[in-house]
Amino acid sequence: METTERMVFELTSGGYLVIVHTFQEPSKEAWDRYVALCKEKKSEIRGFAVFTQGGGPDAKQRATAGEIWMDDLGKLPPTTVMTSSRLVRGIVTAMNWAGAKNVRAFPPHQTHDGLRHLGVPNEHVGEVLFCANRLLKQLNSTMLLSA
Repeated sequence: METTERMVFELTSGGYLVIVHTFQEPSKEAWDRYVALCKEKKSEIRGFAVFTQGGGPDAKQRATAGEIWMDDLGKLPPTTVMTSSRLVRGIVTAMNWAGAKNVRAFPPHQTHDGLRHLGVPNEHVGEVLFCANRLLKQLNSTMLLSA
């Protein structure tokens, strides 16, 4: 299956937004759909499980998403970034130094540690992993997650 998508996402029934990125930043259209979902489901989102090959939102896209959470909640839900990219993990570490304490990065073989950071209860771990693997496959990703 060939795809031109660079980002796909889905909100699980447990309230965890699973987001998968390729090596590139999301298209404007994909990001607009993501922002619309976040606005619509803001009160239901308990955390973000991000799986990336190295790509992610650019500064303008991050600012747009950040505005959603600063409106009335004032705080971004916990976020876990699973990636093999040392650069991305370094960026997340720098974000933590700058005050984003609820964002952590993990290599893919530590997926369960990442889900624990989000506070995913045991009964929802399978659903999050199933969703992530399906979305990774949709983007033809070679990322392997720990079982």
